[in-house]
Amino acid sequence: MTRKTRPAALAALLLSWTFGLAGQAAAPSTGPEYGPAKGALVIAGGALKDPSIYQKFIDLAGGPSARFIIVPTAGGNRTEKGEIRVFKEEAVIAPWVARGLKNVKMLHTHDKRAADTEEFVKDLRLADAVWFDGGRQWNIVDSYAGTRTYDEFHKVLERGGTIGGSSAGATIQGDFLVRGAVAGPSIVMAPEPEHQKAFCFLRKSAIDQHVNTRNRWDDLIPVIQKMPELLGIGLSEDTAIIVQGDRFEVMGRWKVAVHDHTRPYQPWEKPYLVLSAGDVYDMRARRVEKLGTGASPRTAAPGAPPALLTRAEQIRVREGWLAKRHEMLLPLLRKHGVGMWVVVNEEFHDDPLTEFVAPPRPYCGNRDLFLFVDAGEAGLKKFALTGYSEETVERFFEVPPPGGSAKALGEWFDRFKPPTIALGVGGRRGVTRSLTYDSYKYLAGELGPEAEKRFVSAAALIEDYLDTRLPEEFEPYAALVQATEFLARRALSNEVITPGRTTVGEVRRWLFSQSGALDLDPWFQPDLRLQRRGAADEKTGRGFLQVAKEAMVIERGDVIHLDFGLTYMGLNSDWQKMAYVLREGETDAPAGLKRALANTNALQDALARVSRPDKSVVEVADETMAEMKAKGITAMIYSHPLGNQGHALGASINARPSPPGAKPGVKPDPNAPPPKRLRLGSYLAMELNTSTPVPEWGGQAVTMMAEDPVHLTPDGWKFFRPRQEALYIIK
Repeated sequence: MTRKTRPAALAALLLSWTFGLAGQAAAPSTGPEYGPAKGALVIAGGALKDPSIYQKFIDLAGGPSARFIIVPTAGGNRTEKGEIRVFKEEAVIAPWVARGLKNVKMLHTHDKRAADTEEFVKDLRLADAVWFDGGRQWNIVDSYAGTRTYDEFHKVLERGGTIGGSSAGATIQGDFLVRGAVAGPSIVMAPEPEHQKAFCFLRKSAIDQHVNTRNRWDDLIPVIQKMPELLGIGLSEDTAIIVQGDRFEVMGRWKVAVHDHTRPYQPWEKPYLVLSAGDVYDMRARRVEKLGTGASPRTAAPGAPPALLTRAEQIRVREGWLAKRHEMLLPLLRKHGVGMWVVVNEEFHDDPLTEFVAPPRPYCGNRDLFLFVDAGEAGLKKFALTGYSEETVERFFEVPPPGGSAKALGEWFDRFKPPTIALGVGGRRGVTRSLTYDSYKYLAGELGPEAEKRFVSAAALIEDYLDTRLPEEFEPYAALVQATEFLARRALSNEVITPGRTTVGEVRRWLFSQSGALDLDPWFQPDLRLQRRGAADEKTGRGFLQVAKEAMVIERGDVIHLDFGLTYMGLNSDWQKMAYVLREGETDAPAGLKRALANTNALQDALARVSRPDKSVVEVADETMAEMKAKGITAMIYSHPLGNQGHALGASINARPSPPGAKPGVKPDPNAPPPKRLRLGSYLAMELNTSTPVPEWGGQAVTMMAEDPVHLTPDGWKFFRPRQEALYIIK
C-alpha cells in the first residue's frame, strides 16, 4: 500500500529546491557535510572500461561474495514507441557475473507504485552495494523518487554499504539533477521541477559526465552561478571519484573538473580546477589535499600551469590513441582507392608520419617500414619491418619471423597484389612528400617494376588521417593551450619585462627556458613584434609586420605582439597576444588602442559565427570580410589547421590583400582543386589581424594581431581558452 505522506514529503522537497535550498537535509555538524557518514560512493563519468574502478567498487562492498543490486532503469522505462521496456535480469547482471560476483540481482520497475511496496525492496534491504547503470537520469527519478526504494537506497549507505554508478548513474548521486530534462541531454538545467532533484547521496553537489568526449567542461558554470552553494563535479569518461566522507580520490584514465564558487579566479581562467588520477580533494575545505604524484598540492597563485602527463604516461595514452587511429584506416584506404600504404622511417631522419602511424617511440633502424593493406574481406592488415625488434611494435603490427625480413616486403606484395601503393610523394606539404629519393629507389628495387607502376601519392590519404581529431585528444590539447597561455602571460608581464632594459632576445630566451621547465618544446622560434608611436612599421612581402631584432630594447609606450606555440603529446598550439607598456603617468592603455583590439574581437566574432561544418572556406572568408567591409574595419585572415603539426593539414581560411607587385585581374586557375570544406571537430589557429588608426598616436595605424586555438562545433568555432579582450599591461 502506498503511504499517504510520501507525495507531500516529495512536494516539500521540490519546493525547498525551488527556493534554492540545496541538499535533502543538513548533515549533522559532527558528520560529513557532503559525502555519506558511512559507506562509500563510486561516481564514474561514463564509457567505463577501467577494470580497477569496477574492482574498487566490489572491494568497497566487501568483495565478490557481498550482495549486489544492479539498477538498469536509466536505460529507459519506455521504448520509442511508448511501450514498457523490459530488462532481462540475465543480461543486466552478466557483466557483473563475469567480474566474479556470486550474489547479484537486478532491481527495476517503471511503476512508482511498485517501487513503494515491501515486496519490491526486500532484496534491497539486504544489499551491501547498489550500482546504477547509464542512460537518462530522469528515468530513475520517475521510478523511485519519494518511494520506499529511495529510502532503502540511502539505508544501504547508512549501514556502511556502497553505491556506485556511471554516466546517468553518476549524475543521480548528486544533489541537483544535471541534464534531467526529458527533452534531451543538451539541456543542462531541466525546466520541469520534478527533474531538478537527484538522490543526494553526495549532498550539495551537481554532477556531470562525459565532459571530455562531449566537450562539457564549461557546462556546469551556469549551474554554479545560479546555485553557488553547490560544488560542481565534471567527470571524464573512464574516470571516477571514490567518495568517503567529505573527501574523494580520482581514479581512471582522464580528468575531473571541480567547479568551486568560493575559489578566486583570474579573468582569463576557467572557473574550475582540473584533477588527475590519484589526486585527493577535500570538499568541505574546498582544497586539493594530495596530488596523485605523491607530492604536496601546489600552492601557486591562480593561473598556475595545468597538470601535464609525464613522458611515460604520454606514451601510454598515445598508444591508446594509435589503436583508435588504426581503426580509421580501412575506410580511409577505400575512400582514397589505396590498396597498400607504406611509410618509411630512416635512421636519424625520421619521417614526420611515423609517430602517428606507429607507437610513438624512438626508431633507429637503417630503414623501418610500416605497411597498411586493404585485404578485402580479411579487413585491414598491418605489417612492420624494423631494424631492431620492439615488443610494442608487435602489439600493433605483424612482423616477419626471425630471418624472414629480407623477403617479407616482396612476399606481402605478391600475397595481396594491391592495385595501388600509396607513398609520401607528390604532396604540397612536407608531411605529404616525406619519402626520400633513396627510400623510393629501395622500395622500387625490392618490389619490382610491376609494383612501381602502382605507386601513387598518399597526400590525400595522409591529410584525411591527420586532420581527423580524436575525442580523446581534446582534454590533453586543452591542457596544452592552457600551458601556452600560462607562459605567454608571464612573458608579457613585469615578471620578465622591465621597460627600458629588457631586450626582445631576453624574452625569447626566457620562453625557451620556461618551456623546458614544463617539459615542453616550442615548435617554432618565439617571435616578438614592436609598434611605436611615430616609428614606421617595417613589413614583409606578405604584408605582415617584421619580427623585432633580438637586440631591440622594449620601451615605454610600445605595443608588443607575441607569437608562441608548444608541442605536447604529438599536438601543437599556436598563440598570439598583445601587450602595452605604460608610459610614465599612465594607468591604462589609450582608448584608441582598446578600440583597435575591439576591432580584432569583432573580426573573431564574425569568423566564428559564419563558420559551419562542411562549409567552403572561400564562403567563410568572403562572408567574414564582407561584414568587416560593412563595418569599415581593415582586416586580414590567415587561419590554419592545428593538430599533429603546428601548420597542420586541412582547411585553411585566408583573406588578405594581394602582395605588392601582384597583377590585378588575374583569373583563378581553372585546374585548381575546389576549395576545401570545414571539418566538424577540427582544430584551427584562428589567426588574423585588423589595422586601426589610433588618435592618441596622431592617426598612426596600429595592427592588433590575434591567434587562438579553436575547435569546430555545429554552431561554429569555439575557443579552447577565453580570447583576449583587453591588452596585457606592463607597468
